[in-house]
Amino acid sequence: MGSEMCIRDRASKVDAPPPGASRRKLLDFYLSGMDTAAIERDGMAPLRDLFEQIGGLRSRDDLVDILAGLHRAGIGAAFAPEIGPDPGDSSNYIVALYQGGLGLPDRDFYFNSDARSRRWRQEYLQHVARMFELIGRAPASARIDARRVVALETRLARAASTQVERRDPVANYNRMTSAELSQRAPGVDWSRYLAELGIERAGQINVAQPKFMAAFARAAAEVPSGIWQAYLQWHAVRS
Repeated sequence: MGSEMCIRDRASKVDAPPPGASRRKLLDFYLSGMDTAAIERDGMAPLRDLFEQIGGLRSRDDLVDILAGLHRAGIGAAFAPEIGPDPGDSSNYIVALYQGGLGLPDRDFYFNSDARSRRWRQEYLQHVARMFELIGRAPASARIDARRVVALETRLARAASTQVERRDPVANYNRMTSAELSQRAPGVDWSRYLAELGIERAGQINVAQPKFMAAFARAAAEVPSGIWQAYLQWHAVRS
């Protein structure tokens, strides 16, 4: 609390950093997060444009475009892009694609059969439904969409690598071009995704878990758009 008051006091002083200055941006950003009255007043408004885009999802190209927009905004869904040093050539950076898009902490949470895990899955389902209600869905509709979300996450989790498998640096280093990725995970326009992400000349990509990306591509082709809409809305709200 003391540090919050200090920042508030400094922001309100006459000698506060001028608009546009880096320190002023930092102060404004921090104070916007602390303005709970404005947050409550805005309600769902900050998500309205994003939900409108998701509601227009009709095709795989729409899914690619929306996912790229979510990923640019730091919202996790379906899989996770990163840019970092190339593990095979640390003098260069590389685009990497990793498995992701699960609401539970790990793929095993979807499949463990002990009583505690079964209870967690049920409580997670109830939580997703409750969140849908809080954004305005009728209870019956919220429960239906929650089941759809958990079913799609379970489908993706089935193809996900385990924690042990993800610790193998060799198995999780798979350089390929977007054209080669399109052969391994067909049906998704990966060049379009990278361009929408803002990366038009990626060259090589590290596809850390190719099996997962292939499973996502199959889901993109087979899962109805209405289920993808519910899934994307959930992950937008969750983020």
